[in-house]
Amino acid sequence: MPPASDTWSNLGFAAGAISINLMVAAIGLRDPIGLAISWTAAAAAALIASICFFAHWSSNRGRKVTRVVIEERYEEGD
Repeated sequence: MPPASDTWSNLGFAAGAISINLMVAAIGLRDPIGLAISWTAAAAAALIASICFFAHWSSNRGRKVTRVVIEERYEEGD
């Protein structure tokens, strides 16, 4: 089994950082069109970040190694 992948997680963090930067930049804008475009782009980046985090969780959820210990018990008379 291949090791767990961090690609989707890294893309999610990048999209989240872009979203936060766009929100901070939108605070200083006075132009209504620029403000609308900036907030729309920030919302789209936040949506992309959440999709990337879900893809990371979905692609790595079956990769955890689990160990099972089987104990055999015998009753007297068996």
